[in-house]
Amino acid sequence: MLFLESISYAITMALARISIGLLLLRLMANKVEKGIVWFTIAINAGVGIFFVVWQITNCSPVWAYWHPELTGLCRDQGFLLGVYIHSGTSIFSDWTLSLLPIYVLYRSNLDRKTRIGCSVVLSLGAV
Repeated sequence: MLFLESISYAITMALARISIGLLLLRLMANKVEKGIVWFTIAINAGVGIFFVVWQITNCSPVWAYWHPELTGLCRDQGFLLGVYIHSGTSIFSDWTLSLLPIYVLYRSNLDRKTRIGCSVVLSLGAV
């Protein structure tokens, strides 16, 4: 079951980050900020697809993943490399998508007390 769970986790998290990025695109006015969000969306989509393909092709034949008694070849070291790449880009995109709205908020015309209060609420997304 770990095989299907890791694939569904990667797909679900990539789609969640992409949807958050698309929401943020509607809120951003600056081209640089939109470029950062588009870059994060592209990285998420690319690494999500990479990780799903990596998971599926980790063992040859595929059913050797959940039946270790069968003769097959599984790349243990390669699996860890895929996990590290996926984890690193997930951390990058989570922090980017959670801190970028705070930066945009500080440039807004709201008074200081409102900006600080909104920043505290937005920073809960980083937790």
